[in-house]
Amino acid sequence: MGDVESKIETLRVLVVDDSETDAKLVVKALRRDGRSVHFERVETADAMRRALATSKWDVILCDWSMPAFSAHAALGLVKKLDLDLPFIIVSGTMGEETAVEAMRAGAHDYVLKGRLSRLTPAVEREIREFQRREALRQSERRLKQSEEALRESEGHLRQAQKMEAVGRLAGGVAHDFNNVLSVILTYGDLMLSSLPLDDPNREDVEEIRRAGLRAAGLTRQLLMFSRQHVVEPKVVDVNDVIDSMQKMLSRLLG
Repeated sequence: MGDVESKIETLRVLVVDDSETDAKLVVKALRRDGRSVHFERVETADAMRRALATSKWDVILCDWSMPAFSAHAALGLVKKLDLDLPFIIVSGTMGEETAVEAMRAGAHDYVLKGRLSRLTPAVEREIREFQRREALRQSERRLKQSEEALRESEGHLRQAQKMEAVGRLAGGVAHDFNNVLSVILTYGDLMLSSLPLDDPNREDVEEIRRAGLRAAGLTRQLLMFSRQHVVEPKVVDVNDVIDSMQKMLSRLLG
């Protein structure tokens, strides 16, 4: 079967027909060129629903009218299950008006049982069309995934731009604040150098200087953030940190 034969080793056919003899004739026509065919015959809606749910099919061959079922009902079931499968009507007698009705209902083609020589070409053509539709759907899915990835990348870029803007702002503030701290620390050092060791004000000035050094540490962190430097964590003793802030905390907390 040309290109289809290279892709489908065994043709899987769901035959919807109330006549076992007719179903065998249909399958025999498909096997005429030596093709391997696996088929299952159903003749009710429930049986067709089970077959569609439990197996994969390459094509559905359906009689137009049956005592307990019909091609109309079979097409409705395929549509309800949201399946896109080649669906070909294979009927004993079918006028032009009935054929038009079948195509409007969703059938892809129709073949008369008395002219089964048309069946193999019709099946080949509809399987190729199905494969084209499936390839198109896969392309659309890939395109959608690419668009989603692009939107996600754009979101990351916008977030990075926002963080860059925040970083520049933080860097500017930290730089200016660092200049102020330099003045505070310089004057603190000058005051300490001019105070005797036993001066009662010396401890307050030292506290001011320690606070200035802590603030300088904060500005360094802001500058590292603004430059997007990788900050390496280090182990600290929380007791030492709190002890260095004891005097300030005692005044704040009482």
